[in-house]
Amino acid sequence: MAEIARLVTDSKLSNQEILIFVGEVDQGTRDKVSLEIDLMVKERKLPIGEAFPLVRDGFNQIAMDNNMDQAVLFWIYMDWLNKQVIRVKIR
Repeated sequence: MAEIARLVTDSKLSNQEILIFVGEVDQGTRDKVSLEIDLMVKERKLPIGEAFPLVRDGFNQIAMDNNMDQAVLFWIYMDWLNKQVIRVKIR
């Protein structure tokens, strides 16, 4: 996942650095930034893969506002998104 996050976002962090920085982000911040990104993506009515180029500037701004690398933010959002899908399937 770290390699995908780096490739999608053009991050210069190593896989290990991404993993370390992801682990340092608290749950409140994870939820907040993920909801912000999710709103941007849903406004486009496209899956993240297609919407990402259209929301990239906003995505990068959220990363900057929260003092994190874009790859870390991408990882956090994808993890959050996966958990939302699992919750829906359980219900």
